Amino acid sequence: MEPGTASVFRPDRLYSTLAGLEAGILGGLLFLSWVLMVADWRGNSSWGVLNLFGGWFYPELSFRPDYSPASLPGLALMLFSSGCVGAAFGAVVAPVASIRRRILLGLITSLCWFYLSFALLWKRYNPPLFYFADRNIFLLGHLLFGLALGFQPWLAASLSCTFRGKPAAPEALPPTSPGGGNGSRIE
Repeated sequence: MEPGTASVFRPDRLYSTLAGLEAGILGGLLFLSWVLMVADWRGNSSWGVLNLFGGWFYPELSFRPDYSPASLPGLALMLFSSGCVGAAFGAVVAPVASIRRRILLGLITSLCWFYLSFALLWKRYNPPLFYFADRNIFLLGHLLFGLALGFQPWLAASLSCTFRGKPAAPEALPPTSPGGGNGSRIE
C-alpha cells in the first residue's frame, strides 16, 4: 500500500463520532426519562429502575425501591453504554449522506442494542435487570434512543461549524471609513 493511500481518520468522521456520542447520551437521557415516567405512572419508585441498572455493581441492592448506593452507578452505566453505542453509530454512519437512512439506521441500531443487551449482556452480568425489567417499556425506550441517534447529522454539522470556525460573511462586518476606523469617532 502506498503512503498516500492509507486510511485516514477524516475530521468529518471525528465530528460524526463526537456527535454520535452526544446523540447517544441524549438518547440515553430520553430512554431514562421514558422509563422513569412509566415507573411513576405505574406507582413504582423511580429509583428502582436505576437500582436495577446498578445491580451490575451492587447485586444485593438491585431491588431497593429508594435511593441506594447502586442508583448513581446505575445511571452512569446506562449513560456510558448509550454514549458508547452512539459513538460507534456515529463512526459507522459518517459516510451515509441521507438523513432518512441515518434515522432508519439509528432505529435499527437501537433495536439491535436492545436485543443484544438483553440476550447477552444483562442475562449474564446483571440477571435482576434481565428478569425484572419490563421489556415492552424498554423496547419503546430504545426506539426513542434510536430516534435520538437519527438526529446525529445535525449535531455533527453543529460540531463541525463550532470547531472549524467559519469566517464572518462580508455583509456581517461593520462598515469602515476610508481612514481605517469604523466611523464612530467621539468628537
